Amino acid sequence: MRKHLFILLALIPFTVSATEQQGVDVPFVPVTVKTLPPLNTPRSGHQMFVTGDEVIVMGGHTTGFIPTPTAEYFADGQWHQIPMTYNHDNAIATKLRSGKIFIGGGSGEPLGIEQTFPTEFYDPAKHTFEGYGCMDTKRALATAVEIDNGRIVIAGNWYHMDDIEVYDGKGAFLQVKTSALMRTNPYILRTSADNAIIFSALDTCGRRLPDSDIVDRLHGEAYREPFLRQWHPLRICIDGRNNLRCVSDTTTGDYTYLLPVENDSAQVAIARVSNGTFSLLPTTAPIPMKSPAGMDITYISTCLIDNDARRAYVVGTDTVLNVYILAVDYGAPAPHPLTVYFTEHQGEIPLEAYYTLTNDGNIMFTGGNAGDNYHPLSDTYLLILNDRTADTTAGQTAAWWRWLLIGLSALAIVIIIMVCVSHKSTQHAGVTDEYDNTDTSEDNGQKSTVTNEELLQQICDLMEQQQLFLNSDLKLSDLSTILGRSTRSISDCIKTGRGVQFPQFVNAYRIEYAQQLLRKHPDKKTTEVYIASGFANETSFFRTFKAFTGMTPREWMKKNIV
Repeated sequence: MRKHLFILLALIPFTVSATEQQGVDVPFVPVTVKTLPPLNTPRSGHQMFVTGDEVIVMGGHTTGFIPTPTAEYFADGQWHQIPMTYNHDNAIATKLRSGKIFIGGGSGEPLGIEQTFPTEFYDPAKHTFEGYGCMDTKRALATAVEIDNGRIVIAGNWYHMDDIEVYDGKGAFLQVKTSALMRTNPYILRTSADNAIIFSALDTCGRRLPDSDIVDRLHGEAYREPFLRQWHPLRICIDGRNNLRCVSDTTTGDYTYLLPVENDSAQVAIARVSNGTFSLLPTTAPIPMKSPAGMDITYISTCLIDNDARRAYVVGTDTVLNVYILAVDYGAPAPHPLTVYFTEHQGEIPLEAYYTLTNDGNIMFTGGNAGDNYHPLSDTYLLILNDRTADTTAGQTAAWWRWLLIGLSALAIVIIIMVCVSHKSTQHAGVTDEYDNTDTSEDNGQKSTVTNEELLQQICDLMEQQQLFLNSDLKLSDLSTILGRSTRSISDCIKTGRGVQFPQFVNAYRIEYAQQLLRKHPDKKTTEVYIASGFANETSFFRTFKAFTGMTPREWMKKNIV
């Protein structure tokens, strides 16, 4: 049997990548680009976020390199333009835990000249902006991150002095300290509930900083980070630092980020920064710097984080303007697998288009320019990385090599199991086990005689009567403790009785509860609904809602609530 097992296992690794024949270690997968309706106003230098089931673009400059005090949100298949209080071209912006967006500063005059003080907040539930006040320092091309108690850390500038200031969450902007280095678009990464580190590769004129290993702290003295002497933050074309998300559960005090870095040989890698500690993320192969056709790939973005899929994406391009999306499966066991998705039509997406990761796990590109700030673009595209959207079939062939690997692995496992069962039957000839639906696993030291039906009823009672699903941190181990049963027996019981895994089982209750809230309180804000229903974050709520209903919450309400 061992001989057969070794043969079967040896076959699995020989499932080759799509481009192994071209000498590329990482699979390159062609994907479809879907053209969406264009923006109402051509713009570049804007900010872009996902809010609920919508995408919002804010500010920037339009034709003639003139700042535009407008924003647009994408809903029901089209862009809807709304006014802003101030101009914000190359501004600072960050999405807050409340669901609102803080935006401030930016270039105050045409041609990207000067910096400004004003700030405002966007309320996605009302599609309105409210002017708020002035920062302590006028800024453009800076970064903002929310920390504890609604406070916001702000740092960085463009052709102007840089310092570190904090919005106190109550109405005041206060300078905390002078920066050790003058930086543009720095990374601000949280290291605890009330602290953060600040660093960048570029000075306030966009030049490479010779001392980019110097790291500022919100609380504490600046220090030199040895990791940053060898690996420098990537100099990126279109900034997305304001959209950077943790890849960890911050409620446990773990603040972990991923970001692209490069060494002096221009080799790109992914850095892992956990509570201020830097290291390289181990991957199955070096990040590809050339396409299968031999063209150089230039990576131009920070990491777009999909915490539901446990994937990070980095945008790249080549000399003929094909677009490449490096995917890092950071949720898989280390070393983490890499995939590169690419467009096959050169120049289809402009080099300086702005981008964001949608709730469906695809990447939207919009606006930007083709090297001319006087004539920004309004084009909008969706790069299909998966088939999670209900109206999209593109991408179904995007990862055929993965399915081939899974299929061969499954076949090998089935054969192994059959061989093992056959071997066991031979050893125990004449001994029979009558099958029934009684769970006889030993839980808490005692053999249980509770049937699967009875156990499932106990689980459902906990969900329906005690509403355990409203706890966003609910785990199998919690049910195990309450019921005095092993996590394996509970998981198997749910899978046998309901045909789903534990997360889907719990989410079904959460979605039903959310639908009840929407029926009773149609004016309730989405943020309140997903928190009240037990979801940990907005993205998970919208993705799960669409997976269960085939519609976004907005679409469902239009159909089901008169």
